[in-house]
Amino acid sequence: MDEIAPTWGPYPGVTEALTRLAEAVPLVIVTNSDTAHAERLAENLKAPFEVVISAEEMGVYKPRLRAFEYMFDKLGVTPDEIVHVSASPMYDHRPAAIMGIENKGYVDRGFEHDEHWLGYERITDIADLPVLFGLPRP
Repeated sequence: MDEIAPTWGPYPGVTEALTRLAEAVPLVIVTNSDTAHAERLAENLKAPFEVVISAEEMGVYKPRLRAFEYMFDKLGVTPDEIVHVSASPMYDHRPAAIMGIENKGYVDRGFEHDEHWLGYERITDIADLPVLFGLPRP
């Protein structure tokens, strides 16, 4: 039986926002998927990711704190050297806050409750993401 892989594309504006952001900062994906799907995800987003980290590679799924420790080790960074952007307070921003990541961006797509006490910048339009990094609007 052949595997059926999702073929849908990214949300509107995601590729443009990420490509613009990549002009200023390196992009990294940390995903709760296997490596093959993680690579397909990066390809579908059509943005210049420098590193793609899968749950298969990490040996754990987010929100496990070990996933964030793995990311810090692989990238050779400390929590104050990254900005964590996600659409999931539950799987990403809660553990990111516990791990000491202060710079966080929440892309609110209406799927989860806003947990503003986690200390992230909330946006509803991905086009605003580069603005969070101080880049002017196109």
